[in-house]
Amino acid sequence: MFRHGCPSQETIQHVLQLCPFVQGARIKRHDKVVNSLTEYVQRSKLKFLKESYLTNRTQQLKPDLIIVQEGVAFVVDVTVAYDHSEVFQ
Repeated sequence: MFRHGCPSQETIQHVLQLCPFVQGARIKRHDKVVNSLTEYVQRSKLKFLKESYLTNRTQQLKPDLIIVQEGVAFVVDVTVAYDHSEVFQ
């Protein structure tokens, strides 16, 4: 069982994606990556939208960034699976 008292089995998937006891740390790590990407996009003088809502026929989506370069829009939704610096290099 998870050492913080969670009733679920302690697996990497549970800790990195599901466990409510470490949700704040997951969000903080995600936001740090999004903010780093935003700073890079700003320095590159690209047009972008941060956390804007997109609506299609059946759902409302909220990607982290929409970056526009030379008339092409790139939709970026950050997922951070591991917290080791060599992964990001």
